[in-house]
Amino acid sequence: MEFLTDLKLMSALSFAGKAVPSRPTHPILSGVLIEAKDGKVCISGFDLSVGAKVSIDADVVVSGSIVVPHKLLMDLVSRINDPMHFTQEDDRTLVLKTNTGVYRLGCFDPSEFPDLFEVNPEHKLTIGGEALARCFDVSYAASHDESKQVLQGINLTDSGSGAKFAATDGHRLVVKEYQQDGEIGIESINIPSSLSTFLRHVNPSDEVTIAYSEGMAILKWSNYELTTRLLDGTYPDYERLFPDSFARSVRFDKKAALQSLDRVMVMDVAKVILNIEAGKITFSINGEESGAKETIEAILTGDPIEMCLNPKYLTDALKHQEGETIVFSCNTPTSPIVITSEGFTQRTLMMPIQIRS
Repeated sequence: MEFLTDLKLMSALSFAGKAVPSRPTHPILSGVLIEAKDGKVCISGFDLSVGAKVSIDADVVVSGSIVVPHKLLMDLVSRINDPMHFTQEDDRTLVLKTNTGVYRLGCFDPSEFPDLFEVNPEHKLTIGGEALARCFDVSYAASHDESKQVLQGINLTDSGSGAKFAATDGHRLVVKEYQQDGEIGIESINIPSSLSTFLRHVNPSDEVTIAYSEGMAILKWSNYELTTRLLDGTYPDYERLFPDSFARSVRFDKKAALQSLDRVMVMDVAKVILNIEAGKITFSINGEESGAKETIEAILTGDPIEMCLNPKYLTDALKHQEGETIVFSCNTPTSPIVITSEGFTQRTLMMPIQIRS
């Protein structure tokens, strides 16, 4: 194998490397498979659950393949600004030449690299890159508890007028809808939330196809391809958690609320009290030896109410909520609170913390 390439190799290694496990069960999984053929170089990483593959244009002199230790190659390429000339000596040696240096890299036999998943799609959805990035933003609310595998994913299901993306860790729930004409024909599937890191390589103008079949899914856009196992299990029926109606709602500015919360959270406490009255919301922290209070303007519909929330969950919800005008809707101090914003489809549900005397 022999090919010449440039700095676009760095971006390709970054994408494929996200599928390289930090603690590989087999040495070869610490590498990326490099295949050169027909003016293209394909780079693949695989952790046996998620496979990432990307192709870049290159001047291919001799076709071939080899598995290169990812960290070593990434560290080396990140320090090179010149054109790069790669030559394969044998199944386990790759030579890199630049304008100023020569590097010999010990590699792995490509025949030992496991095949990425093959997906024969039965169902698929095509969505714009910008819309997909917004929908996958719900991943912040997914669980990190390995004992709750299904909650580690993003649930994708047909809404009847598009698709719904949902994530929950059991303490908070976020739902975002992608709207299009008619049904999309996708059943409920659970996509690992970790895929959100790969989707940073999606451009707003890209068209992304999500297809799945028999416990596997594949995402394709531009010169990128991502395959993954779907998470087993039945996702909670989250729609029943949303109240049918609300006795109270309050509108306020997101930026003002985040700034106030940022200041009171310096007190490092596990809960913040919201006192919602006509014309204002007061955020209070009451510790044994210290306290804090911040007030912002708000428009209340309904009676005043006082409730207690987890400050981190509240801050996360506001940061990830689209729009600048936030709407809190609730009924009682201990019933679910739903956070929305005017003109957007995202809904966040949180349970208040019970205030003890």
